Amino acid sequence: RNNSHTAIPQIKITLYFFCHLSICLHYFPLLSVLNVDWLN
Repeated sequence: RNNSHTAIPQIKITLYFFCHLSICLHYFPLLSVLNVDWLN
């Protein structure tokens, strides 16, 4: 009946997805560098 009720959770999901993706992209290289340092 009202699209605004279903549009708000969709926006939250997309915002959460982009935040999670940016965090993964920032921390995954850092973690891989730390793992290489520990292996050496």
